[in-house]
Amino acid sequence: MTQEERLAICGTCTNRVFNSQRGIVCGLTDEKPVFENSCGDFVLDNIAKQNEERHENKIIEEKGNIVTRSKFILFFLSFLFLLIGYIEGFMISGHELLAAIIDWVISGVFLFFGFYSVARPALGLKLALGFFVFLNLLVFIINPYSILSGIIWKGIIFYVIFIGIEPAQEEEKRRKALAEKK
Repeated sequence: MTQEERLAICGTCTNRVFNSQRGIVCGLTDEKPVFENSCGDFVLDNIAKQNEERHENKIIEEKGNIVTRSKFILFFLSFLFLLIGYIEGFMISGHELLAAIIDWVISGVFLFFGFYSVARPALGLKLALGFFVFLNLLVFIINPYSILSGIIWKGIIFYVIFIGIEPAQEEEKRRKALAEKK
């Protein structure tokens, strides 16, 4: 057992004492915890346990919000490409319907990743990020100057999807652990 794991247990014990120089120590021994697996003198501090659970729930909620924003951006991209396809195909004269169809296919791919990320958040976001990068690289190869157009939006979209991956992985692990407990 690591010292950090021991201190997490001591943090919810009524026998804990805070020493300004050494941090949390046992109030019975005035030493750092040295037990393995469990402490024979442990007495649960319900208030500390509730505070710890509230704090953990708040962190889970904040991470969930990050994942939700990342998933939302996929649906937003789907809608955006659908709209761009409609405008290119039917509102701008001189544009071919092929450009609209390509945009609609891209829209469908982002829509698929959006729904897939609901079931498997981490994998869905990773695949969507890979597709987004691939799409921008493809456009860059076709027209190198295109990398500069909308670079701020591209960066924001990349960032929002990217930061959602790690919390999504944690969410999947938490879901798996809850399923195993049942």
